Amino acid sequence: FLGPTSEISKALPFHTGRLLFYRTIAVPIFVAIGDQKEYTAIAPHDALQLMERENTHTETHLLKNCDHDFTGCETQLTELVIQFILTKLQMYVV
Repeated sequence: FLGPTSEISKALPFHTGRLLFYRTIAVPIFVAIGDQKEYTAIAPHDALQLMERENTHTETHLLKNCDHDFTGCETQLTELVIQFILTKLQMYVV
């Protein structure tokens, strides 16, 4: 599933240190990941830093004491998503 030739690894090849396709996204990107399990092939903190470095449209959040499914952190995640949407909407409202 996450091998070097998998489709997800092609889209977000964290292990290479370069995200060629990701850097071409031109709209705001919200990224949140829990710190309890690694689903990024590298440490979550490092993955988030890489995403920020590769695309300046990225806003990242590492949720503490949170698993991949955001169990128990749903309210925190919801608040972050709402804030992201409201902030980005203000940029586009004239």
